[in-house]
Amino acid sequence: MRRITTAVLLMLAIGACKKDEKYEDPYAGGKEPLGVQLSTEIPAPSEAAPGTVITFKGKGLVKHKDALLFNFNGEPGEIVKVDSAGIQVKVPVAASTGVTSATIGDQIFWSALQSKR
Repeated sequence: MRRITTAVLLMLAIGACKKDEKYEDPYAGGKEPLGVQLSTEIPAPSEAAPGTVITFKGKGLVKHKDALLFNFNGEPGEIVKVDSAGIQVKVPVAASTGVTSATIGDQIFWSALQSKR
């Protein structure tokens, strides 16, 4: 009885391994990447009080500067400058320690952890 059970399970396992089916690419027809990349390097300064301007390194932001939003743990910061080296943002009054992110349309780009003084 044990041999029959083992043989049946072995046949089921071998039969389940067939890879004849081809599936469509789930990412085909998706949005093209924006070419944006924020650095994971610690920003300068690494800790800041509200109103302080912080520089975050990044690439590909200039062509999206009119649609760009920047958040400190969900609180919007004031964008001071965007150039080929990155972005400078003023820390909002309601900022807290946490993640920073840039948003362009419905795409979010995460940056380094930011601390508030």
